[in-house]
Amino acid sequence: MSPHAEVRLAFMELYLRGQVAADDIDDFIDNWHESPGSQELFEYLGMTKDEYARWLRDPGTLPDMAGASERNSTHTSLRK
Repeated sequence: MSPHAEVRLAFMELYLRGQVAADDIDDFIDNWHESPGSQELFEYLGMTKDEYARWLRDPGTLPDMAGASERNSTHTSLRK
């Protein structure tokens, strides 16, 4: 990778870090539509297929999904 290449973090990673708000997901979706590349939208957002389907059914579940993601990554790092 070139030293000037832009590394773009997925929405969920930025959301977990508190660097974007839940409403910012719309901007990420717009960016994907403008240049979808080879990733599926759920991948671009940093979600699993199940998380994406859950979010589509009820966007209000995003904080719950983020909390579950944080718990899972904490448990995973504790097991190492």
